[in-house]
Amino acid sequence: ATHNARPLVLARDRRGAALNLDWRPVKGTSLYLRTFSSRFDDQETRQSLKYSFATPVATGVASDGSASRGLKHRLEHNRSASMVLGGERHGDEWHVSGQWSVSRASEDKPMGLSSSSFKASVKGLSFTGDLQPIATPVAAVMDASQFAFDKAKFQDSSARDRVQQARVDLARDRALGDIDGQLKFGLQASRRDKRNAQETYAPSAKALAKAPYLWSKAQLAYSAVQGPAVAPFMDQAFGPSILPAAFLQRYAELSAHCTLPPDMEPAEA
Repeated sequence: ATHNARPLVLARDRRGAALNLDWRPVKGTSLYLRTFSSRFDDQETRQSLKYSFATPVATGVASDGSASRGLKHRLEHNRSASMVLGGERHGDEWHVSGQWSVSRASEDKPMGLSSSSFKASVKGLSFTGDLQPIATPVAAVMDASQFAFDKAKFQDSSARDRVQQARVDLARDRALGDIDGQLKFGLQASRRDKRNAQETYAPSAKALAKAPYLWSKAQLAYSAVQGPAVAPFMDQAFGPSILPAAFLQRYAELSAHCTLPPDMEPAEA
């Protein structure tokens, strides 16, 4: 049996712009330009506190178990832009239209912390409430010194998509007896270049205790990344948080090998 509390902080920024132009130089001829650009930035920071009971228990009954504190921290940058240039010419019999377009999009998730956990063994775990269980605060759970690093998962990903397309259409009015008709034909060509790259690194306490790392218990302690206490979440006491900057800095050397190919580097903001 488990119980989870996950306070979440989101910060999102979306911006876009469009420019459309139309020009009719002479009768029967029209030219147009359509452009669009957008950007979206998303940042998520989620703390978590998970109680795991050794055996299923009823409300108010104490049990041994474990507690796990974790952090998820990610950044996401999306960029997209498109341009369409075209025109039409209507004559007495012939009608011509053409269009050329190009679009590109990118998505970058630079070295995000997908998951992490610091664990502690706890005695006397219990909860109150049936419809909305609330874990009863235990001194050991609120004490950061009881927790030690267990595992984490870093991900660095980047995607690129570029499309070009050209089209020409011709039409001629034809009459078959008393029936008016139109003959149409055209050409179209398109090209798409899509690339994806992702690096994943998952350090664990067992791996870090071995060569070439040889980390000590002090290096794996929660105190190295401890942040201020989180306010009670839905009447649930939470205790000390994990500082995203401290966590990423401490484990940066472990994830330094997560580098993308040169042509997949994050786009400029």
